[in-house]
Amino acid sequence: MRHYKNPRHNNRRLKYLAVGITVGVLGIGMTAGVLTMAGNHTLTQTTASSTQDADEITYKGVTYVPKGNLETYLFAGIDSPDKVTELKEYDGTGQCDVLIVLVRDRSTDTCKILTIDRNTMTPIRSLDDDGTYIDTDVFQISLAHAMSLDQEIRAENTVDAVSTLLGGHKIDGFAMVNMGAIQTVNDMVGGVTVTVEDDFPDSDTLIKGQTVTLHGEDAERFIRERKTE
Repeated sequence: MRHYKNPRHNNRRLKYLAVGITVGVLGIGMTAGVLTMAGNHTLTQTTASSTQDADEITYKGVTYVPKGNLETYLFAGIDSPDKVTELKEYDGTGQCDVLIVLVRDRSTDTCKILTIDRNTMTPIRSLDDDGTYIDTDVFQISLAHAMSLDQEIRAENTVDAVSTLLGGHKIDGFAMVNMGAIQTVNDMVGGVTVTVEDDFPDSDTLIKGQTVTLHGEDAERFIRERKTE
């Protein structure tokens, strides 16, 4: 059984938030194309969308019937700067710092976003390096993606953990985004406009008090270096 790092400061959860939201607002139709063009820093998959979940869900004594015509997609930010490749050994990276669920209602053609805290405790499948199932236990949901060495198995284990947390709701597709895709995705949508509220001594463009559109290295620098409470 491999050893895991202790939970990190909440700042780590912010690294991919802008990327996840940016990808989410692109719309379902553009997502695959954008992520495909983001180098080899993403892993995506789409399955046949579900028209209706037949099973009822009971929560705190109240039974609910899930509405139909929904498509549910998971966007995950992975704490690894490298391209998506097969791992030869576990190096301590590969946890999900950001998990964003995008739900599209086909009846109204509207979307809603649900963010999941990386420290959320939920049943997760423990897997051996080759993906062999070992056991199911309660862990931080961010650790689901650290199981196994195979990238697709890691991704599917995260999808399974999110589905379990949501009462078994089907995930129709997912995109796992590494740190290396931050600049690419940001620049492809024309950048993100922000008001700079902190000092960035290493940047000539991120000046406190000014409103700027983030491009290139400034996009990742803003996400990773800004001070938060």
